[in-house]
Amino acid sequence: MRRKSLIVLVALATGLTLLAFSSAAVWRLAHARLDLLIVPNATDIQVLSFGLGEQQITYRTSDSPYGWYFAVVRNLAGDGWSGPIDDRVRLKTTSDIHWRIWPFWFVYIKDRVALQGDPNLARITVSREVIIPWRQYLP
Repeated sequence: MRRKSLIVLVALATGLTLLAFSSAAVWRLAHARLDLLIVPNATDIQVLSFGLGEQQITYRTSDSPYGWYFAVVRNLAGDGWSGPIDDRVRLKTTSDIHWRIWPFWFVYIKDRVALQGDPNLARITVSREVIIPWRQYLP
């Protein structure tokens, strides 16, 4: 009887640990790091989530014109994000897109940040996609 109780207790502890790690993984996959994308003097901050894979962040700033843009680009570069492919970006009409792909367990996570806005208004869209490398599991 005592041995059976110990087995049940170990199984319960293992299950709770797996649940905690899974919950943390799902939360990490669903939310971007906002500290990289929001500048210190930002006001009127709005963060909208569209399902698990996309967020839109808007805010105003009273810094120098496009100061928010240069601060965010510096933060992204410091965190290992790739620079944009096209350097002829016009922020009012075309997004400046930064991206990175990183491994997570047996899949890859593709993050994409699109920067757009006016001199003192930032519109940032963050999207996240899970890539499953199917080909390596096929014969």
